[in-house]
Amino acid sequence: MADIIISGTAAGPASLGTGRSGAYGVLTFADAYDMGLAFLRGHGAEASSEVIRRAVQEAHLDIINGHDWPTLEGRGRIHLHAAQTTGTVTYTHSTRTLVLAGATWPTWVEDGTLRLDGLLCGIETYVNSTTLILDSQMNPGKNLAALTTYSLSCCWYPLPVDFVNFTGPAGRDRWAYGQPVSMAELAAYQRNYNATGPVQYYAIGECPSSPGTKAIFPWPFAVADDVLDFTYQRRVRELQYSGQDADDMAGTIAVVAGSNAVTGSSSTFETEMAGAMLLIGRDNTNYPTGRYGLHRYAEQKRIHSVTTATAMALTSNVSTNRGPVKYRVTDPIDIETCAQNAFMRYVEMHLAMTMNVGRDSEGRSAIGRYTEQAEKAMREAMAASYPTRYDPAQARGNGYGALSGTVDWDEFGA
Repeated sequence: MADIIISGTAAGPASLGTGRSGAYGVLTFADAYDMGLAFLRGHGAEASSEVIRRAVQEAHLDIINGHDWPTLEGRGRIHLHAAQTTGTVTYTHSTRTLVLAGATWPTWVEDGTLRLDGLLCGIETYVNSTTLILDSQMNPGKNLAALTTYSLSCCWYPLPVDFVNFTGPAGRDRWAYGQPVSMAELAAYQRNYNATGPVQYYAIGECPSSPGTKAIFPWPFAVADDVLDFTYQRRVRELQYSGQDADDMAGTIAVVAGSNAVTGSSSTFETEMAGAMLLIGRDNTNYPTGRYGLHRYAEQKRIHSVTTATAMALTSNVSTNRGPVKYRVTDPIDIETCAQNAFMRYVEMHLAMTMNVGRDSEGRSAIGRYTEQAEKAMREAMAASYPTRYDPAQARGNGYGALSGTVDWDEFGA
């Protein structure tokens, strides 16, 4: 391929754009809103802000639910707690009070289950380091005298708040760790077998201390403090900040090169803005737009935290002094780059269906065409979503590096 000539010289990577400094821009809610607005205007239609927002949010769900995207897989770690049997207890059934002597309850006691008099018992309230109130149903049903032995085990562990589904756990020095079973089966194991050791079975259920989030219930109980690593499909950030509301761009901001601090003037920053994107404007006249607007942002940064209505911190430093300048806060579209085209097509499809736009010369609806375009773009995104590809030109390997010497292909089923 011949060199590209710019101003009489061979163009290098920088002048061609491939060597630009800085990160690639992130597609945002504001970008999608602007694109939806332009789509409607192209058909001579208008819609309320609620209609456009809903179309963006529905398209977002279409993409997320339509495929197991590799970039939505996360990693987590649970710290397993060793069972405790130190000391003895006394139980008074009239008040359901359990008092420990010779030891103290661990910090995780409220996540645990007690085996008393051969029965699994639940914990309702932590009173202090030696006193508990047991569950109104899951208790021994009678007084237990002093010096009664017990066993306290952690029967469940909370999973990340963005947890959707489990791809499997792996313990320390273990490739695989346990088999999934139903909650009913797991409860039977925990009730009938007071065993400790490496996890053999586990179930995923609702977190008892936090309805709406998930927890993992392992069996047997941990014999010692250990870690449980796992991978899981994560839930994406909910789209909330469109960059169109007054609070998304109230007042002005000032930033300093080499710092991640943002100082607002008459701004209304909210703690929920953490994780959203800050679009830093170029002047005090025009609100910055995304990639499709006429006033593209000067810098785009992720918000780390918000301390007051006029102060926030970014996840990275800005490169140029600016202020006072206009700004916008908007949520990132948390999907793979290869799926962005499909996402936009789904926005158009939902707007076309809601507003009944896009008719041919004979007045027939073209909504089916937008649906076909969205589905086609989705298929292309799914095909392009895998971060690793098999290259038949490369030699086949055994998983430990490149092959050398003679290979018996029968070993690989060839």
